[in-house]
Amino acid sequence: RTHKKFLNKKISKSKLNQILDSITHAPNAGNLQNWRLIIIENQETKERLVKASYDQEWVAQSSITIVICSDNEDIERFFGKKNSKKFGTQGCAAGIQNMLLKSEELGIASSWCAISNEKLVREILKIPDKIHLEAIICLGYSSEKPITPRRINLDNIIHHEEW
Repeated sequence: RTHKKFLNKKISKSKLNQILDSITHAPNAGNLQNWRLIIIENQETKERLVKASYDQEWVAQSSITIVICSDNEDIERFFGKKNSKKFGTQGCAAGIQNMLLKSEELGIASSWCAISNEKLVREILKIPDKIHLEAIICLGYSSEKPITPRRINLDNIIHHEEW
Protein backbone atom coordinates (compact mmCIF):
# COMPACT_ATOMS: atom_id res chain seq x y z
CA ARG A 1 0.00 0.00 0.00
CA THR A 2 1.09 3.53 -0.61
CA HIS A 3 1.06 5.56 2.57
CA LYS A 4 0.98 9.35 2.44
CA LYS A 5 0.55 10.28 6.10
CA PHE A 6 3.14 9.40 8.68
CA LEU A 7 3.41 9.63 12.45
CA ASN A 8 6.33 11.45 14.03
CA LYS A 9 7.92 8.20 15.21
CA LYS A 10 11.43 6.91 14.58
CA ILE A 11 12.19 3.58 12.94
CA SER A 12 14.62 1.43 14.93
CA LYS A 13 18.06 0.80 13.43
CA SER A 14 17.34 -2.93 13.56
CA LYS A 15 14.18 -2.63 11.44
CA LEU A 16 15.82 -0.15 9.06
CA ASN A 17 18.77 -2.51 8.54
CA GLN A 18 16.40 -5.38 7.74
CA ILE A 19 14.65 -3.22 5.14
CA LEU A 20 17.93 -2.06 3.62
CA ASP A 21 19.34 -5.60 3.56
CA SER A 22 16.30 -6.84 1.64
CA ILE A 23 17.43 -4.99 -1.50
CA THR A 24 20.56 -7.14 -1.65
CA HIS A 25 18.43 -10.26 -2.15
CA ALA A 26 16.71 -8.99 -5.30
CA PRO A 27 17.41 -10.42 -8.74
CA ASN A 28 19.63 -8.19 -10.87
CA ALA A 29 21.56 -8.37 -14.13
CA GLY A 30 24.68 -10.49 -13.78
CA ASN A 31 24.43 -10.26 -9.97
CA LEU A 32 26.19 -6.91 -10.35
CA GLN A 33 24.07 -5.35 -7.57
CA ASN A 34 23.98 -1.90 -9.13
CA TRP A 35 21.72 -0.24 -6.54
CA ARG A 36 23.04 2.59 -4.37
CA LEU A 37 20.98 4.06 -1.53
CA ILE A 38 21.11 7.49 0.08
CA ILE A 39 19.45 7.49 3.50
CA ILE A 40 17.99 10.85 4.53
CA GLU A 41 16.80 11.63 8.04
CA ASN A 42 17.57 15.36 8.07
CA GLN A 43 14.26 17.26 7.98
CA GLU A 44 15.58 20.20 5.95
CA THR A 45 16.95 17.87 3.27
CA LYS A 46 13.66 15.96 3.08
CA GLU A 47 11.76 19.24 2.69
CA ARG A 48 14.03 20.26 -0.18
CA LEU A 49 13.36 16.92 -1.90
CA VAL A 50 9.60 17.59 -1.94
CA LYS A 51 10.14 20.05 -4.82
CA ALA A 52 12.00 17.37 -6.75
CA SER A 53 9.28 14.75 -6.34
CA TYR A 54 6.16 16.30 -7.87
CA ASP A 55 5.53 18.22 -4.61
CA GLN A 56 4.62 15.01 -2.77
CA GLU A 57 4.55 16.39 0.78
CA TRP A 58 4.87 12.99 2.44
CA VAL A 59 8.51 12.89 1.31
CA ALA A 60 9.18 15.37 4.13
CA GLN A 61 6.75 13.76 6.57
CA SER A 62 8.30 10.29 6.49
CA SER A 63 10.71 9.19 9.21
CA ILE A 64 13.28 8.12 6.65
CA THR A 65 13.53 9.03 3.00
CA ILE A 66 15.71 6.91 0.72
CA VAL A 67 16.86 7.93 -2.73
CA ILE A 68 17.51 4.85 -4.84
CA CYS A 69 20.21 5.24 -7.48
CA SER A 70 21.81 2.92 -9.99
CA ASP A 71 25.51 2.69 -10.77
CA ASN A 72 25.41 1.09 -14.22
CA GLU A 73 29.15 1.10 -14.95
CA ASP A 74 29.59 -2.66 -14.47
CA ILE A 75 26.32 -3.43 -16.24
CA GLU A 76 27.47 -1.44 -19.27
CA ARG A 77 30.82 -3.27 -19.31
CA PHE A 78 29.13 -6.70 -19.22
CA PHE A 79 25.95 -6.09 -21.25
CA GLY A 80 26.71 -3.01 -23.38
CA LYS A 81 25.55 0.58 -23.27
CA LYS A 82 22.28 -0.23 -25.08
CA ASN A 83 21.01 -2.38 -22.18
CA SER A 84 22.68 -0.79 -19.18
CA LYS A 85 19.96 1.73 -18.25
CA LYS A 86 17.14 -0.80 -18.67
CA PHE A 87 18.94 -3.53 -16.72
CA GLY A 88 19.94 -1.03 -14.01
CA THR A 89 16.37 0.15 -13.57
CA GLN A 90 15.03 -3.40 -13.52
CA GLY A 91 17.46 -4.41 -10.76
CA CYS A 92 16.59 -1.36 -8.67
CA ALA A 93 12.85 -1.93 -9.17
CA ALA A 94 13.17 -5.53 -7.98
CA GLY A 95 15.16 -4.32 -4.97
CA ILE A 96 12.64 -1.62 -4.16
CA GLN A 97 9.85 -4.19 -4.24
CA ASN A 98 11.79 -6.28 -1.72
CA MET A 99 12.19 -3.22 0.51
CA LEU A 100 8.48 -2.40 0.36
CA LEU A 101 7.49 -5.97 1.18
CA LYS A 102 9.95 -6.14 4.10
CA SER A 103 8.64 -2.80 5.38
CA GLU A 104 5.07 -4.10 5.33
CA GLU A 105 6.16 -7.28 7.11
CA LEU A 106 7.76 -5.16 9.86
CA GLY A 107 4.70 -2.91 10.26
CA ILE A 108 6.37 0.08 8.62
CA ALA A 109 4.47 2.07 6.02
CA SER A 110 6.08 3.00 2.73
CA SER A 111 5.59 5.02 -0.41
CA TRP A 112 7.38 4.72 -3.76
CA CYS A 113 7.73 8.22 -5.21
CA ALA A 114 8.84 9.40 -8.62
CA ILE A 115 11.54 11.98 -9.17
CA SER A 116 10.39 15.00 -11.16
CA ASN A 117 13.58 17.07 -11.04
CA GLU A 118 16.74 14.98 -11.28
CA LYS A 119 18.97 18.04 -11.47
CA LEU A 120 17.67 19.31 -8.13
CA VAL A 121 18.07 15.90 -6.46
CA ARG A 122 21.65 15.67 -7.76
CA GLU A 123 22.38 19.14 -6.43
CA ILE A 124 20.84 18.53 -2.98
CA LEU A 125 22.50 15.14 -2.47
CA LYS A 126 25.74 15.73 -4.43
CA ILE A 127 25.12 12.75 -6.72
CA PRO A 128 27.71 12.31 -9.51
CA ASP A 129 26.51 12.62 -13.13
CA LYS A 130 27.40 8.98 -13.93
CA ILE A 131 24.87 7.71 -11.36
CA HIS A 132 21.25 7.17 -12.48
CA LEU A 133 18.39 8.27 -10.23
CA GLU A 134 15.61 5.71 -9.93
CA ALA A 135 13.13 6.55 -7.13
CA ILE A 136 12.45 8.04 -3.73
CA ILE A 137 11.18 5.70 -1.02
CA CYS A 138 9.48 7.04 2.10
CA LEU A 139 9.35 4.97 5.28
CA GLY A 140 7.56 5.58 8.55
CA TYR A 141 4.66 4.58 10.74
CA SER A 142 1.35 5.38 9.10
CA SER A 143 -1.18 7.68 10.70
CA GLU A 144 -3.98 6.20 8.57
CA LYS A 145 -5.10 2.99 6.93
CA PRO A 146 -5.21 3.56 3.18
CA ILE A 147 -8.08 2.19 1.13
CA THR A 148 -7.21 -0.80 -1.00
CA PRO A 149 -7.42 0.34 -4.62
CA ARG A 150 -9.51 -1.58 -7.12
CA ARG A 151 -7.45 -4.07 -9.10
CA ILE A 152 -7.87 -4.96 -12.74
CA ASN A 153 -9.31 -8.38 -13.51
CA LEU A 154 -6.63 -10.87 -14.57
CA ASP A 155 -8.66 -11.79 -17.67
CA ASN A 156 -7.96 -8.26 -18.96
CA ILE A 157 -4.19 -8.58 -18.81
CA ILE A 158 -3.28 -12.21 -19.50
CA HIS A 159 -2.78 -13.72 -22.95
CA HIS A 160 -1.91 -17.38 -23.57
CA GLU A 161 0.63 -18.39 -26.16
CA GLU A 162 0.15 -15.19 -28.20
CA TRP A 163 -1.38 -11.72 -27.96
